[in-house]
Amino acid sequence: MAALGSCTAMTIRTVFENSKALTKKNTANYSNGWADAELSGIQVKVTEHGDHPHVPSKLTVEISLDGKLTDQQKSRLLAASERCPVKKMMSGNLGIESSLL
Repeated sequence: MAALGSCTAMTIRTVFENSKALTKKNTANYSNGWADAELSGIQVKVTEHGDHPHVPSKLTVEISLDGKLTDQQKSRLLAASERCPVKKMMSGNLGIESSLL
């Protein structure tokens, strides 16, 4: 859960920084609002649900974004959180094999 929370926050931060950088490079996009956007903090809370004490049947991820962001920018950053590699790995059909070396 810690890996999921950290990866989600890093994914959001990366998308935010890239959006600001692209705005600075392309002055035609300057009016899209990212130039004035600020993201001062990201809090991610991951909660497990289910009956088994060590194997949750469901996880919920709650994200709080602090700073100067429009609703549209917040929505874009929430959508970007879906691209978190840890989330993709956890929600896919990943086979794991263990062996001794």
